[in-house]
Amino acid sequence: MSRKHSRSNLCCAAAGRPVFKQMGSVLLLPVTVVLLLTAFPADARAEEHQITVETEINWEKRVVTATASIALEGFGRNKILPALRLAAERELEQRKGEVFREILNNIPVDSATRIGELIRANPALGTQIDRLDERIPPIRSSFSQDQHYLRRNFTIPFEELVALVSEADTPLSIPQRTAFYPSGKYSGLVIYAAGALPVQGRPSQTAELAPCLIPTLYDEQMRPLVNGEMIDFNRLAEEGLLHYRKISSEDTIEKLINESLAIIGPEPLYTIAVGLYGNNPSDIILSMDTANQLRYRQRNRRILENSRVLVLY
Repeated sequence: MSRKHSRSNLCCAAAGRPVFKQMGSVLLLPVTVVLLLTAFPADARAEEHQITVETEINWEKRVVTATASIALEGFGRNKILPALRLAAERELEQRKGEVFREILNNIPVDSATRIGELIRANPALGTQIDRLDERIPPIRSSFSQDQHYLRRNFTIPFEELVALVSEADTPLSIPQRTAFYPSGKYSGLVIYAAGALPVQGRPSQTAELAPCLIPTLYDEQMRPLVNGEMIDFNRLAEEGLLHYRKISSEDTIEKLINESLAIIGPEPLYTIAVGLYGNNPSDIILSMDTANQLRYRQRNRRILENSRVLVLY
């Protein structure tokens, strides 16, 4: 999209500059990133300080939660607990920029890009992330049950992430169909996108939908139906382009829809995704019939403009 999208062993060399080596792994739905950051003081005999960062993305609540845990034993075996806590707090505070970068590294922006890739392409974005703690203070630190670790928790709303990777601009218009097409007057859109779906451009390959911050909806001719450039920036940041709901054994589709009436209204258009698109298969392909119904009526185009779209996956 043209709207700009604006793990590690951490070793302190003698000069005190951090060096990174990626060691993390990512588990999706929910996404959990587990990585190790280890600091080695200039004195090679000193004990290492190991930090573990665990990150989870909640696509329904539009929030990222993370916990940074630092081992206490590296700060001295004979210190009393308050002294250990103070030393560990200082270490976390000094390395908070690196922790935030690791938290956000693998979060998908769209079907092609992750935040970590944007940081590497745009160092100024990394500087913004280093300052993220000014707007997102950590929740109070606490000891683990065995008192071997000090833990600091973070909660990052999607609104902050979209503000990092997208810029406010006048939104483009939703493409309009001028030729008559039979269409009802709908209050919202419900897309069923569960299970394995064909992936555009990859013959014989299927994949499950992988949510992202700013997806695109296409028709079967791969013309954008709606993307991040067509949504008001404030709405995109606060609500997103669409709303995800994960289907589980405990929740029926009817229950998920009833819980989402505030989004889709009483008379939504129901449709089934016909495919996915992207290296990260986040973009949804809809049938031409669905796309034409939405494009023909102004009322239905407003469904897309106002983010009244529910995706069941």
